[in-house]
Amino acid sequence: MLARVGSNAVTLSEFRERLSNILLHTTQDNAELRDALLQNLINEKVLIQEAVNRGYNQTDEFRHEKKRLELDFMLDKYRESVAENRIEIEESDIERAFALSREQVRARILYAPTEEQANLYYKQLMNGATFDELALGAFQDPRLSQTGGDMGYFSWQDMELPFSEAAQELELNQISKPVMTRNGWYIIKVEDRFLPPLTESDYHKERKKLKWTVTHRKKAQAIRDYTSEILSQIDISYNEKILEKILRDNPADSRQEIPSEYVNDQDTVAAIDGEVWTFGEFVEMAKMTSERQRNSVRDIHGLKRFIEGLAVREKLIQKAMQKGFHRDESIAAKVKKHSDLYLIHKMNQEITDTVRVSDERIFEYYEQFKPQFVFPKMINVREILVNSEKLALELLDRARQGEDFSELARKHSIRKWSAKRGGELGYGTKSQYGIHAEKLFQMKGGEIGGPFKTDSYYSIIQVIGFREARQKSYDQAKSEIEKTLLEEKKRDVLLRSIQRMRDSLHVEYDMQGLT
Repeated sequence: MLARVGSNAVTLSEFRERLSNILLHTTQDNAELRDALLQNLINEKVLIQEAVNRGYNQTDEFRHEKKRLELDFMLDKYRESVAENRIEIEESDIERAFALSREQVRARILYAPTEEQANLYYKQLMNGATFDELALGAFQDPRLSQTGGDMGYFSWQDMELPFSEAAQELELNQISKPVMTRNGWYIIKVEDRFLPPLTESDYHKERKKLKWTVTHRKKAQAIRDYTSEILSQIDISYNEKILEKILRDNPADSRQEIPSEYVNDQDTVAAIDGEVWTFGEFVEMAKMTSERQRNSVRDIHGLKRFIEGLAVREKLIQKAMQKGFHRDESIAAKVKKHSDLYLIHKMNQEITDTVRVSDERIFEYYEQFKPQFVFPKMINVREILVNSEKLALELLDRARQGEDFSELARKHSIRKWSAKRGGELGYGTKSQYGIHAEKLFQMKGGEIGGPFKTDSYYSIIQVIGFREARQKSYDQAKSEIEKTLLEEKKRDVLLRSIQRMRDSLHVEYDMQGLT
């Protein structure tokens, strides 16, 4: 034990676990860092002790959260055991993952929150509508709505598994059917893909990480297959009128939880293998799911999928308990850890939720640090990207001799989306131009430079436009400043509150144990 706060202790194993996580992100391990970590752990125990003193661990809300954690961690453990018995990892799987991780795919997308909307978009595309037209209604973000849903380039590991797998299967310019992900439905159109040269040395450098990724994804697929098998064995019938009433009386954009006030608790929602689920029972089961899962219910199809998920969940809970997973000590330890985090979060809310920053303070800060609040300088360039230094040098010479840069880009650049625009990339800041930004921002309008080497590629660049840095107005900077000041003030209020709590508690700790 390194420290004790009331009935709560900071253990050496807890300290070492937290320290190892910190050292993943820094090479500095010294007495100052260790002391700061110990003080932070003590502060957390102070908040937990205060939460206990206030009785927060005796509320219905806490008991519900603890029960949810117990079920979730038990199910995770059970599903993990099922997956481990169903998968095998071969070297060819890792080699394929290496190639996929290097492949760059450019795609357009349409997003829909519901399957019904996604099917409508797909039908419109099949009838001649374009991504440019439909993206205007599918996205609020102008980077997608104004570009026809253009995502730019991404690789296999950048995206959620169902999305990346669907994209990999598509031919160029082929449009996918709606793809379901955790966040909604997507329609994908792949417009470009290229694979850079692969080397054995790169493979061996990345093999360990790739093996973990392959294992993780194979387990996820095995779990999906297993749950599909369970679902196929369940007979479900729905009370369509009740489902429609739930959705009609409770619009999706206002739902935080599956509500209960519009339908009688004794009304039948569904029958699972002949067993009736009343609305009251359904609500209680729904409360054991995450807010993200509940908020995914946006239409009748989504509500039925949600009920299917609950039915499968109940079957898995039964199987897990039959196998004795509810008695696993590692699960109890995880529940304790996350229950403590819940209490810490509860105390943070209690202490800081009423903290505000006045408009006067925000304006004062703006006036004091006004030069910091600017829109950065931007440049627009044309690019010719190739994978041969010899070709890059040849194209550089031809461009400097007066050949049309746009035409050279259209014919030779392997970045197809920009090649179609004569190589134009659009305006970007220094941070967006990466390792060559300093050189690019020193070039003059019309100047052609290069070759600039990035990984195994070479680019020739022509600067075609500038936007100078400009001052943000107070209104443009206000939200940014308010966020900064609010975070600082909340942190200060929290630390002062914790110090008052520490002063009233018996806190003891052993600095010698930090070495």
